Amino acid sequence: GSKTNMSDPIPDCIKRAKKEGFDNVWKDRSGKICECYAHHPEMHAKMREELLELIKLAEDDGVVTAEEQKEIDAFEAKFLKTADEKYPVIAPAAGPELKGRVLAKKGPLDFKNVKERNGKPVNRKTAFDFENWGQNVKNKPAVAFYPETKIGAQNVVKFAKQHGLRVRCAGYRHSWSEIFCEEGQVFLSFLTEAQVGVPNAPLKNLEPPSMCFGCFGRGEKITEMMFIKMVSRSTDGKHASVQIGAATTNDQILNWCLENGWTLPLNVILVEVTLSGTSSSCSHGAGINFKTLSDIITAVEYVNVNGDIEEVKDPKLLKTAAGAFGLLGVILSVTIRMDKMTYASLEPATEDAVKAFPPPPGYPTPRRFKKQTYSKEDVQKFEDRILNTYYNEFFWFPYVPKMWIHAWKNDGKKTSRKLVNRNEERWQRFTSDVIDAFVPLTKGIPPYLRAKMFSSLAVGNLSNTKETVPLADALHFRRGIHNYRVMDMEAEIPIPALENGKPDLMVCRYAWWDAIWLIEKRRKTAPVQIALELRVFNGSDVHLAPENGNLWTCSIEILTNESTPREVWLAFCEEVHEAWKGRYPGTRLHLAKQWNELRYKGKPMVGYYKNVMMKDQIARFKKGLRDIGAIGSKFTLEDCAERFSNPLFDQLVFS
Repeated sequence: GSKTNMSDPIPDCIKRAKKEGFDNVWKDRSGKICECYAHHPEMHAKMREELLELIKLAEDDGVVTAEEQKEIDAFEAKFLKTADEKYPVIAPAAGPELKGRVLAKKGPLDFKNVKERNGKPVNRKTAFDFENWGQNVKNKPAVAFYPETKIGAQNVVKFAKQHGLRVRCAGYRHSWSEIFCEEGQVFLSFLTEAQVGVPNAPLKNLEPPSMCFGCFGRGEKITEMMFIKMVSRSTDGKHASVQIGAATTNDQILNWCLENGWTLPLNVILVEVTLSGTSSSCSHGAGINFKTLSDIITAVEYVNVNGDIEEVKDPKLLKTAAGAFGLLGVILSVTIRMDKMTYASLEPATEDAVKAFPPPPGYPTPRRFKKQTYSKEDVQKFEDRILNTYYNEFFWFPYVPKMWIHAWKNDGKKTSRKLVNRNEERWQRFTSDVIDAFVPLTKGIPPYLRAKMFSSLAVGNLSNTKETVPLADALHFRRGIHNYRVMDMEAEIPIPALENGKPDLMVCRYAWWDAIWLIEKRRKTAPVQIALELRVFNGSDVHLAPENGNLWTCSIEILTNESTPREVWLAFCEEVHEAWKGRYPGTRLHLAKQWNELRYKGKPMVGYYKNVMMKDQIARFKKGLRDIGAIGSKFTLEDCAERFSNPLFDQLVFS
């Protein structure tokens, strides 16, 4: 108390916490937290609230029964031990708060040479307020450009070089981390605001026409970066290399695939994004045998720091270029591996949470699930859904006893049926719009009840219909997600091999139930009001992918809506991240989701990732940039930092 100048009630709380059986919790947390916050009085209230919550919060009425107390004691003692107790911790060097370099701007902005192939000026805005999809990154670029030709994109980069400015690209802006353009610099997009619409995504201008290997029709305004082109096919006809322009959306790719009999082997669920955007940020799908989108890229065409067009095809260099987060240059197209269309046998199911995702043996499940049991057959079914399927995904919606499972094989018979026809698609987008509009109206409802209400609606509206559809369609099983704004943190937890060489799926079982326990524990503030979601897939060879080096990956994601207070959400993200890290130290966060604004053990996350969690990967990535720069139109690592970086990457990669 005296050490940190805390108010009088705090020592009493400590005594009561020890008396009530929280001795181990206080021992773990007190020393470091007191020391860390000793000079930050504004944090004392947060700490006091946490202690009070540990003591009081067990059931919705806030009363701790003897039975609940035993459960809490057992859980805290056995399953939420911190990393300090189990593993030696390397103290991260805390970097400074994000601050961009001061670039020497060269004179007033001169737009006369920023022209398209036909000599017309590149579309631009000079009074432009940028806001990302998650509404947590806002700034005012010096200018926003919307080039429609490759020459236009080249001239934008040359303009930036002429004026000592940086260029960062954005498509649908579907990211939460600070990977975007910074204040006073150059924003570039191959899609306009009218096309990407925030929050709604009106796709009438992007309704996929009948495409035939690069030919878009029906009179839409098509740019040079909006195309799909067959490059080559394997001799057995089962695989192909397909070049896809940077302005081409997943919706257009999906319809091209359905019309031409090809499919990406994996993809993100969203259709309202571009492939260049998702692959450059190391996004992934699901399936035990698949890596990330970046790992199946076979070529990257881009504009370099000098405004020249170059292409990377070397598999070694693609480990840098295919997931470079825009630091290599402005991507014009990517070439990706596709497979001949197969057909997914969908078997979605809603089941009791304990049967669908069995807790580890002896794990003290929260009270809500006490009446649920599982058998050896349930464990086998759970493992089969991961090990013996093409695709696996598990959803739990907070504070309900059921789960929804989306796991399927690609062994179905050929069919022309679409999983989501255009009318269904419009309906799903409309319902997402309605939910997004309805969320602000629920702020007066207690958080727990609000979360339970949305969860009940979600469980009741997900399909349990068995059906066969083209694989490309199955990958995008839900439309309109883009229209429902959320906050999102995603962890990639490494899965080691057992002695028999199979993945140790106990990792998933512990991580899943640790998260559920914490969500239940915090139900008074309900920090997670949408879903807990888990997918299992392979690792990655791409340097900046958080799955880099993993044999397999347990990808676990928490999502909440905008009605959740930001401070409640971020505090919970830090808490669950520390729980996962304590059990599995190799856990890394998805760099396109919410991570850089968090802290780990009181230290800035960016410094921790730079100096500890991604130190070796960043070194390999920088070497890759140097090696690419030594080929063709020469450039250096410093050139990339000066032309294509921003404050986040200054600190993470280039400092």
